[in-house]
Amino acid sequence: MIRKIVRDQKGLTLVEMLIVVILMGIIAAVAIPRFTTATNDALDNTLSANLASLRTVIELYAAQHNGRFPGQVKETDGTTAVSSNAEAATAFVAQLAQYSDVSGKVSATKDPNYPFGPYFRTGIPKNPLPSNSSTVVADYVTVATLVGTGASGGTGWKVAAQTGQIIANNSNYDNR
Repeated sequence: MIRKIVRDQKGLTLVEMLIVVILMGIIAAVAIPRFTTATNDALDNTLSANLASLRTVIELYAAQHNGRFPGQVKETDGTTAVSSNAEAATAFVAQLAQYSDVSGKVSATKDPNYPFGPYFRTGIPKNPLPSNSSTVVADYVTVATLVGTGASGGTGWKVAAQTGQIIANNSNYDNR
């Protein structure tokens, strides 16, 4: 007796499976770059928004403190000029995150002697980009990790305390 080959079997042949896998690969090759571009655009937009927020707050601080930018004077007395980058970074954070008087001296509590601030109640915005800058920019303080950690764990921002200019600590974005 000769067996009859049945064509009504369910399932996919090897050729059909290969075609499906190839089509899925083509779709993935088209879709993945779009997601990568969207992610880069989101990081770029976040960076721009955070820099705009920081720059606005720095200008407000200067307007309320007789033209002095945060980090120019020590936060402990408001009159002594900072003598190192570490002091400038510490003063910058304290003067934006706590209450201050017109000279820049800070206090943890608000009272009539400390009417200004805090300018950031939830902390200084973070830099969404990795900090890959290997060059030191003259007159800039690389603000310590507590000020806005970069995506790779490095420092987030560079601040020129004498001019109030702030930039991302990422050499690809230093011109913003």
